[in-house]
Amino acid sequence: MRCVWSSFFLVMLFTTAGLCGQEVPTESKGMDLAAFGGYLNANPSYTGGSAYPDDRDSGVFLGADLTRYFHWPVAPSLEVRANLADGPFVDEHSYLAGVRVQGDIFRRYHPYGDFLAGYGSTYYHHPVIPGYNHDNSVVSSYGVGLDIDLMRHFQAMVDFQGQRWNIGNGGPVDKFSPSIFSIGIRYVIPFKPQISQQYVHQ
Repeated sequence: MRCVWSSFFLVMLFTTAGLCGQEVPTESKGMDLAAFGGYLNANPSYTGGSAYPDDRDSGVFLGADLTRYFHWPVAPSLEVRANLADGPFVDEHSYLAGVRVQGDIFRRYHPYGDFLAGYGSTYYHHPVIPGYNHDNSVVSSYGVGLDIDLMRHFQAMVDFQGQRWNIGNGGPVDKFSPSIFSIGIRYVIPFKPQISQQYVHQ
């Protein structure tokens, strides 16, 4: 009987030790909040029947996104963004919100795509119709870009956005499609990683 109890004790000792060795605390990123901004160059894509040709606009873009990580190859985000493009003939300002999907396939390079919608305003420096120097529109926007890790919490951004505008001064709706190329900096506000217990083979 003594041998049986000794054997039972040894089995329980090794089993307990093995189970304790398999439970390991691990860190995983749960969420990121980031702010970004930079320079943009845009084709306003609108003449309004004017004798003046389109010319390129330049300006700034600003925004923020909240990203949630689910241990997937891609991470979804909620994004807000303002594009302020001014030029010699027409200014186009858009204020958008929507979804962004980021790929974390490569070590330093993070490609992404987004779809945004919101409000846009145009300002004409040489109005064709007297007094018609401003209009607004619902704006939809789709884009692709690349975030590149520079240093801790900082990334470079290269970004392209295509937009759809519909405007009209009480008459037929005029549809046009500006395009925006932008470069900037993205700052990822650090959050404490989630700590969880995972069972891994030792």
